[in-house]
Amino acid sequence: MAFFTDLDDGNIKVISSKDASIQGTSKEDYTEYLETMDEGRLSFVTGGQPTRFVMRKIIPYKQSLKLKNSQVTMIDGELQPQISFINEEVRLSLIGIENPEVEAQYKKHLLEYKKDGDSGASFSVMEKLEAFGVIGDLYAARQHHAPKSGISGNDKKKSLPS
Repeated sequence: MAFFTDLDDGNIKVISSKDASIQGTSKEDYTEYLETMDEGRLSFVTGGQPTRFVMRKIIPYKQSLKLKNSQVTMIDGELQPQISFINEEVRLSLIGIENPEVEAQYKKHLLEYKKDGDSGASFSVMEKLEAFGVIGDLYAARQHHAPKSGISGNDKKKSLPS
């Protein structure tokens, strides 16, 4: 039996489907972009410069424990899943914003990246991302590109000698 992991622990740069520089990109093309990170799948406004959210593929161990603990909570003696872990995963993996000028239906302003005390994005940044509706895109991209691991080899159960 062997343990294997995807060793690509670099960063990804994600353009949200809500970005004002994207024009005429189908939902299918955007989904393909999330899977491949091939910006050629996106159609941009002439001269448009998209905002790129820089996300780490591997969350540091201390933060990953915090994230795992936020996925469920005990309510009336039963474990209940918590959907808020999606925002927390994006917050802990976001490490920068390139070309952070935001236009569209919002007044033009700058999405300035700020780090919180636990090395995740600040809550003020997350509030803006939530308001702009981009967290789902960032989470989906990270799910496609976070390293995967598994076990291969002889999966048969072996009994211990008695």
